[in-house]
Amino acid sequence: MTSIKEYLKETSNFNKKVEIMTDFLNSISLRLNELIKLLENIFDSLNRSNNLISYLKNYALTFEKQMLNFKEILLSTQERLDSYQEQLGQIERIVIETRRMADQIEDSANNFARFARKIAYLAENVEIKAHQARDEGRGLVVVAREVHTIAKSTQSLFQHFDELLKIIRKNVEPVSEEIGEAIKIASITFNNLIEFLSSLRTIGESIESLQKFIRSMETGGEIFSQLETKIKEHTNVIREQLESALKTIDDISIKGSEIYNLSQILYELYNLTNTRKYDKIYAVTQFNHMLRENIEILKRINVEIKPPMVSSELLGELHKIIKQTKNLYELVINNKSEIGVLNDTVNKLTGFKIQMNQLFSNFSIIENKIKDFSRILREQIRIMEDIILECSKVMTKLKTLAILSQLEHSHSIKARGLMTPIIMEFQELLNNMDSSFKILGTGIRRLKNVSSEFEAVHLEKEFTYISLPDFSSIRIFFDDTLRVFEECNKREEDLKELIDKLDRENFLVQQYWNVYNESLRIILNFQNSLQKFIQKELPVFEVKKTPTTVKINLFNDPVTLRPDKKTDATSQQVIVNYSTGLFQFGMGTGVIPALCDEYFISDDGKDYIFHLRDNLRYSNGKRLDIDDIKLGIIKGLDGPNHNLLEMIDGARDYLKFRDVDLLRIKIIDQHRIQVRLQYPYLPFLASFATNVADPYIDQDLPSGTGPFKLIAWNRGKEIVLEANEYYFEGRPAVDQLYFIITVDEDYGYELFKKGELSIYQPGQKSLRRIKEEFPDLIIKTPELSVQFLCFNCQKPPFNNRLVRQAICYGIDNEKMVKDLLGDTAIPARGIFPPSMPVYNKRLNGYKYDPDMSRRLLSQAGFNGGLPDTYPLDISDSPASIKRAEFIKANLQEIGIKVEINPLPWHDFLEKTYQGNFLLCFQGWISDTGDPDNFLYPLFHTNSFGYSGNTFFFSNPEIDKMIENARQIRSIKQRNNYYQQLEEMILNEAPGVFLFHSLKNLVVRRDIRGFKSHPLSIIRAKYIRTYSVLESKDFKFERLSSQFINV
Repeated sequence: MTSIKEYLKETSNFNKKVEIMTDFLNSISLRLNELIKLLENIFDSLNRSNNLISYLKNYALTFEKQMLNFKEILLSTQERLDSYQEQLGQIERIVIETRRMADQIEDSANNFARFARKIAYLAENVEIKAHQARDEGRGLVVVAREVHTIAKSTQSLFQHFDELLKIIRKNVEPVSEEIGEAIKIASITFNNLIEFLSSLRTIGESIESLQKFIRSMETGGEIFSQLETKIKEHTNVIREQLESALKTIDDISIKGSEIYNLSQILYELYNLTNTRKYDKIYAVTQFNHMLRENIEILKRINVEIKPPMVSSELLGELHKIIKQTKNLYELVINNKSEIGVLNDTVNKLTGFKIQMNQLFSNFSIIENKIKDFSRILREQIRIMEDIILECSKVMTKLKTLAILSQLEHSHSIKARGLMTPIIMEFQELLNNMDSSFKILGTGIRRLKNVSSEFEAVHLEKEFTYISLPDFSSIRIFFDDTLRVFEECNKREEDLKELIDKLDRENFLVQQYWNVYNESLRIILNFQNSLQKFIQKELPVFEVKKTPTTVKINLFNDPVTLRPDKKTDATSQQVIVNYSTGLFQFGMGTGVIPALCDEYFISDDGKDYIFHLRDNLRYSNGKRLDIDDIKLGIIKGLDGPNHNLLEMIDGARDYLKFRDVDLLRIKIIDQHRIQVRLQYPYLPFLASFATNVADPYIDQDLPSGTGPFKLIAWNRGKEIVLEANEYYFEGRPAVDQLYFIITVDEDYGYELFKKGELSIYQPGQKSLRRIKEEFPDLIIKTPELSVQFLCFNCQKPPFNNRLVRQAICYGIDNEKMVKDLLGDTAIPARGIFPPSMPVYNKRLNGYKYDPDMSRRLLSQAGFNGGLPDTYPLDISDSPASIKRAEFIKANLQEIGIKVEINPLPWHDFLEKTYQGNFLLCFQGWISDTGDPDNFLYPLFHTNSFGYSGNTFFFSNPEIDKMIENARQIRSIKQRNNYYQQLEEMILNEAPGVFLFHSLKNLVVRRDIRGFKSHPLSIIRAKYIRTYSVLESKDFKFERLSSQFINV
């Protein structure tokens, strides 16, 4: 019959359609998410602008009132300023008069002093002439001497007089300059005031325009309200649309993967039902189970799912939002010029305010200077009056002496002719001196009057300091409003572009969906034909009496056989054969149900309900109940692989306080358990397929629910398992399963050559022999793994990133692979293997460049290399030692000395888990095939040690990004994010990522039903063994390696 083969072909075709559909839906989900963010941003902007308009209204009203008050102040100021100008003019006149009077007094004083000097000189001549007259001139001699003495004393008085005038001039000049400047400022200010008073009309018009704008925006309040309502409604609709898209992606991708993986296994088992008679009973049992699984999954496919298309009505409403926000933006732009006019006017007013306040602040200064000058002037006038009083006495004496000289002259007979001219000259000088004295006296009296005028000066002080209306707030809020709408305008362009894309993609969504639906219809039509296979009676043949045995080698003993405690790939090789959880991996990393036969995922991707199969039992016959499932999850959280389950709501708190009541795990009934996640986590089902949460009975040899049960563990020799009669898929055909410990590579090779190993995992040396002797027995599979040189990033000098980067450039991993590993590995550029969808082809990594290494070491402060010798811890296998020697030689070239330290496997693991090393070799094989299963366990701070982070690398930013990546539901967005993270981690250089392994297995010709797995697990439950003759006669179709769906 060809139906099974056709079914496999159609499920493969369906899976491809699912991949295309989910990839397209992922792109749409990203657009929908972007659309939600855009609408939320526009809503926030409009909400902000609404508040800003409200503030603008309040400030505009306040500004208008302030401007009216300001106008009244300016009008009042105009009157006072006019009066002030008059007062300043009066003061200026007084100052000018003071200066003029000082000049006049100076002239009079100079004349008076000049005449006094002449009289003194004349007196000397008189005395000489009187001596010549002998007895007749004796009396005149006495008079002449007295006149000479008085005239000399007058000269000394007037020397002091000059000093007084200098003081007056010295003080009058600053006052004169201050008054002049004040008059100038007052004049300018007055003219500006007149100008500003006339410009108040323009300000009033601008305020009216502002009020009109605000009223327009308020009128647009209905638009705001409508937009807010619409945006909220549409955002909610789009959010539902997005959730629907993500739910659809989850649903069809998970179910599509299940269908494809189940159909692959079904096809393999179908081939095995055409085997030899004595073990057909086991193949038929397994085939019937897998047939029912396929039929059940087809029944559970939701054919009512509709494609998440954006409705034309919604697109139309979105276009309206764009138009309405555009109108509001134009309204704001149109009022920008009015705000500019107001701003310019207020800036001018600011200059005027500075002038006015400066002028007003000078009032007191000017008045104080006038008072000071008036005081000095009074003091100088008082001194002058004293001098004038003394001079008045002098003049009286001189006049008396003039009379005496006349008398003496009249008594003279002989000398009269000699004396007469002199006496007449003296009288003339005295008359001139008296005239100057009178003018001087008049000048001082006038100066005194001027002084009195100064004292009477009183400047206007009732000026109010001008404070401008607060326009800055209007400017700020208007500018903010403008910025908000400019942002809206930019977002509108993005929104329009996004809407157009969604509109165009609506057609494509429907087209893709039609293709998907057609493919779905085809596989659903297989339900009846598949049912016929179950209904068809299958013959039962006698089971052979000799036990069927399969033997597989391991390089070391497992670290543990407990699923929740495992940390190494060797342990997993054994565990996967005796233990099973809620889910299991198919032929690749796709997940299919195991203990769980049905499950439900909520629309938000956070709630999971798992339904247990009926009559599940452990390998010892004990019934499995729902409490065991919960206990298995709790044990998984307690173990080193807790990161696979940390997304369970309450898990973080449980890990702190160990209180199970904190976990959101609820037993609904005896068949159903509900698990609530803190956030949607795409590979959550795969976490259960890793065995870390498997239920098992904890004893010396644990009892699980897998296809085999543990019988014996002879450490260093072998682990023995036998078929589990209670396995829910049906008892395996293999009776006994042996894992043989072959630490010595030559020992393992000899066992295989003797036929004592069914499946052989060769080392590098023995693989070369196998290629020569049995090339057709080798199965090669890309392994989801990465091998690396691990730095302890907490310890110097490897806590220095530059040192780590230098070493990354200093190791030639391409040459290492070529010389030591051949075709068992490919060089690593980064962390993720090439067979994963997240693999970044554009990533260059660290290319071998020893010169760059030396430069980086120099930058790190290690010119010439590192100072010490550093231990390199490795396992004691020959292959590890060879790789370590290669690394040692590379590092020696760049000035770094290492000492190779081989350790037994278990000792090596324990030392590295505890962080007691500086350098070591380590590797990671993925548990799930998901990128999170590389980055979280290897590089998150919470994963130090046993959980996987043996780099002891810690970076808060990277921690946060790893946590964020876990919560992304879109596969495309998720992969892009992980690629960014990979680049960031590589830049930090926590280790040197050397190579990705290619898994080489050698399978004996008599083995059928075995498939190599990308997660490096070897499962024996479908294996059959045949003699060489039987295998030649048996027509068996092997699936190509394309079945591996990573």
